This record gives sequence, structure tokens and C-alpha cells, in this order.
Amino acid sequence: RFKDASELKDFWEVSKYRSECVAHPAPKDIEKAVDLIQRAERPMLVAGQGVFYRKGWDALKRVAEKNEIAVVESGPVRGHFGDEHRLSANLASDALGSADLVIFVGQYLMPNVGEYRFNPDVKTIRVHPVAEDLGRNWPLDLGLVCDETAALDALAEALPKRQRAAWVADRKSTRLNSSHVALS
Repeated sequence: RFKDASELKDFWEVSKYRSECVAHPAPKDIEKAVDLIQRAERPMLVAGQGVFYRKGWDALKRVAEKNEIAVVESGPVRGHFGDEHRLSANLASDALGSADLVIFVGQYLMPNVGEYRFNPDVKTIRVHPVAEDLGRNWPLDLGLVCDETAALDALAEALPKRQRAAWVADRKSTRLNSSHVALS
């Protein structure tokens, strides 16, 4: 065992092989994503560990609130958006089935087809930093190969402000029913 890095052969400081660079989404992909989101009546963001690892929770919140998109958190992201938030669908077991667009962001372990109940006509977008993982076990309408936070920042910038009163009311109703059941 060594006690000092100077004793090692072929040792390099982290700055010699690590980078802080991140891949940004292509503008044409952001345009396509905005178009899909704007055409949706009941869009949902499924935020996974990539949002947590890239510290993208503030960008996630900006996108969701600007365009009134429901959010489900999974893995270590859980709690950054909060079950009490008016757009949270964390406690809504029926939310995925009623969404007409699901945007998977940083969801490294995708469900297999049939594992969850989605609307049969659901459109899907996935943001993932590795191109080979896009569409591997889930059909996609759009795949964005980029950093999760960079994609969320670009969407927050590109999306117009929009209200989805019926979708928000449905999430509120589900939250109230879930808390009533939990208190019973």
C-alpha cells in the first residue's frame, strides 16, 4: 500500500482527467419538446436520480410551475419537490395513467413496457446523458441526449407560461383524497 501519491507511477491529479463540462440539448430538440408539451393537456415530469445528481431540482420546479406540469419524483429526488406542492403527483396512483405526455428526466432505470399503467396513447420524452440508453426498453417520441439540468434550464427558458386548471385541480383532488385516506 502507498502512503503518498508521489510514490505511485502513472498517477494523475483529478484535474488532468475530469471535466466540469456538460452536454447541452440541441435547440431543435428543445423546440420539439416544447411543441409536444404545448400540445399536451395533462403533461407529467418523472424526475429521477439524474436530477438529484446534477442538482437540477430548482430547474425542475421552474419548468413545472411555468407550464403547470405535474411532477412525480423517484429515488433520491424525492422530497425536493414535495408532496404538498400543488403540482405534485407523488401520491397520485392514477396520475401516470391519465397523463397524455410523460417526460422522463434523469430516470436511469426505466420501467419495462407494461410495468406501469400509462395511457395507451401517451407520448414520451426522455432526457438522458447516454444516447445508447434512449429507447432501449421504452418507446420514445423524443430523446434528448444531454445533461438533465441543462435540459430543464433550456425548457424553462423556452416554454411559455401556461395554466392547466383542470389538470391542477385533478392533482389537488388526488392529494386531498390521499391525505384523507392516510388520516383515516
